[in-house]
Amino acid sequence: MNTKTINIGNRTKAIELLIEIKNKNYGRIDIKIENLYLKKLNKFVDKNLFTKNDAYISAETLWSIMQDGPGEDIHHHHGLTESDVLDGLRSITDPHLIIQAEINRFLIVSLFISSFGLPLMIVIEINATLRNDNQASINKIVTIYPKDDIQGLIEKTPEKQLLYKK
Repeated sequence: MNTKTINIGNRTKAIELLIEIKNKNYGRIDIKIENLYLKKLNKFVDKNLFTKNDAYISAETLWSIMQDGPGEDIHHHHGLTESDVLDGLRSITDPHLIIQAEINRFLIVSLFISSFGLPLMIVIEINATLRNDNQASINKIVTIYPKDDIQGLIEKTPEKQLLYKK
């Protein structure tokens, strides 16, 4: 399997790899994100939803969210900096909000404020599969993007889906 690893505990190497991915679309390979400590989110939701600490994201997704928008795909080119991506990932374990969007999909609104002056929304799918291994059961970062109107999001979210609010 062709994978690369982002260790969010090593800022210099993580930024170097994110720059490499931004400049070269590796396509459909899976990137492992280490030292994410997703299990820490369970204390906020008082459930054992996250059974693994690490997660994966596709190189294609990382490349796309770091491209200046709107590009070919206005919904996925967010113009995030490498620091936005890394700091957003590092902020997951101290969230502002956790929302259950679907059975296995969660929206994490970070306390980290991006270069856009907005918090980041990190979408995580649990019990997902790797692109090259459909038997794996992983945490998958689906996307990361700047989110405005957090209050509007809270107001639109049904109470039972709002799992945590700081």
